[in-house]
Parts: sequence; structure tokens; C-alpha cells
Amino acid sequence: AQTAMPGEVFPGPGETIITDQVILVVDASGSMYRSDKFALAHELAHGFWSAAPTGTYDAGTMSYGSSYTHAWVKHPSQPFNRTDLLGSVGMMSYIGGSTPMALALKSVGGEIADSVGRTALVVFSDGKTEPTEVLDTIARIKEVHQGPLCVYTVQFGDDEAGGKLLA
Repeated sequence: AQTAMPGEVFPGPGETIITDQVILVVDASGSMYRSDKFALAHELAHGFWSAAPTGTYDAGTMSYGSSYTHAWVKHPSQPFNRTDLLGSVGMMSYIGGSTPMALALKSVGGEIADSVGRTALVVFSDGKTEPTEVLDTIARIKEVHQGPLCVYTVQFGDDEAGGKLLA
């Protein structure tokens, strides 16, 4: 049995880490400001990495908003390191502007395409973006990824079209 250091989380009895890579993408665009959606997504991102099990998988984080990519926070996928991942979440802030989700997904798509094994792409967003471009980008990523890819989404807000895209 492993002894956990403070802040470490390990799988419980009978649990196994089945992913080789996890990438968390957080929407920090203009539509996420309303109703404090970004604040909630930011808090959930912190909780996500705080509760992620320590293991031998790669992990990365990105937040995006507007087409000014220099304002985005990007922690490239690399061996899991809770301190680094939480640090990248701590650097996230509301960016505003448009919602270039397809551009953000293209940005992490290279990391996904280069990896082998099971990958989980987790997206926190309200889904208010151009759906065709996003779905085309996901399809291209799936075509080049060398293993199973699961896309998990968490919707913030109740926009019907956004929910349909994220579904």
C-alpha cells in the first residue's frame, strides 16, 4: 500500500487509473462572465486537479478566450504533477472576448495526436461558440490520435444550443 503525502490522492481499493493522458480545457471567454460562470469553472478546475489521483499519466491544462492567444494559460501535457497543474489553474483569469473553442482544441490537438493510449479531453464551457468548426476539429483530432479518445464536457449555464454542442 502507498502512503500518501499531504495533498496526494491515490486510487482506492479496487480502483485503477485507466487513462494515459488527461487534458483540461477551460473556457474563459466573454460569455463565461455572466452569472459568474468563469468563477465556477475556475473553482471546479482547481478541485479537478486537487482530487485527481497521483499516477503515471500525462496531464495538461489550458484556458482560452478571445483570439488573443497570448492571454491564454497553457500547461502542456507532461507527466502528472499536481503542484504544476494547480499552479496553471492559479494563473487562469477571465479573458473575455469571443469563444474560439475550435482554435483552443486545435492547440491541444497536437499533444493528443502525438500521444498513444487512452486520452481524456475534459472541456468546461457554456458551449456558446461555432458548433460546426468545433465538431470538425474534434473529428480531425480523433482521426490522428493513436488510441481511444474520450471527450467529456461540463456545461456552465443553460444555453440550449451550447448544451446541444457539448452533448
